[in-house]
This record gives sequence, C-alpha cells and structure tokens, in this order.
Amino acid sequence: MKRIFRTKHLCEHPFNGFFTLDSNGKRTSVFIYQKGNKCLHINYSRYLMCIKVGRILEAYEHVHHKDEDKTNDSIDNLEIILDVDHYKIHHEGYGSMETKCHGCGIDFEIDIADYNDRIKRTNNLYCSLLCFHKSRTISNKKYFRKININFPLSNKINNTTN
Repeated sequence: MKRIFRTKHLCEHPFNGFFTLDSNGKRTSVFIYQKGNKCLHINYSRYLMCIKVGRILEAYEHVHHKDEDKTNDSIDNLEIILDVDHYKIHHEGYGSMETKCHGCGIDFEIDIADYNDRIKRTNNLYCSLLCFHKSRTISNKKYFRKININFPLSNKINNTTN
C-alpha cells in the first residue's frame, strides 16, 4: 500500500494546530489536527472565511462562491450568507407545486426540490408527519391481521374477562 505524505501547515487564528490539504480533483478539503488526536474536516473555502473573519463560522453560516465556481477559492469570490438565503440562491426558479396527500387526500403545496427528494426516498407524499405516521399505523394493522396476530392486544384481554 502506497503511503501518501502531505505537507503540514500551521493553522492561523481561530484554529490551533496544523492542517493538511487534500484535493480530490474538484474541491479542496482541510484536515485540522489538534491536541489529543482530534481531527476537524472542513472545506478550504470555509477555512479561508474563518481566517478572514477571525472566528469559527456557525453551522447556519454558509460560504457562497459568487461566480458559482466551487473550485475558485479566491477570497474575493467568497461571501458568508445564511443557510436560508443560500438555499434560495441555488434553488431559485424551482417554485412549488400542488399535490395530493396519500394519507388524508387533501391538496397541499410543496417545494419542487422537496418533492423530488421525497419521491426518491418514498413513493408516497404526505402533507404532515402526523399523516405519514397515521398511514403507517393503518398499514401495520393490516399486516398484523394478515399474519393472524390480534392488534391491539387489549381486544384479547377484554374477550377473556367476559
């Protein structure tokens, strides 16, 4: 097995320790090694913005590439924006659509990006988590009846006391 040696660089404020760069051809990752064998992995663009502002960015703060080129990590090309605004920038023009809930049958509006994601995970769309869980409970009851298990067990107890 070939061992790869990476050049170690001293971290700048707000990080302590040293880092190595690992490029996978498209994006550059930063591995920050701290005392106690702790390792932090972040994108190089995020690392650069942390150094620029002098603090570690919060989870809701995203680094946006102004020219939409993720390989261009020039500090002039980077800006910090909120995750909600970042989502709007990259999903602009998608819009929303109206669809029918598979649980209760009512019409509801859903973001098209969210619609595509839900269709990939499950074939059914639900208007709420409550509706999703209700339909799962009904399908579980049908399944238990097929394999001859009384559901719920309280019916069995009531029958024996009479």
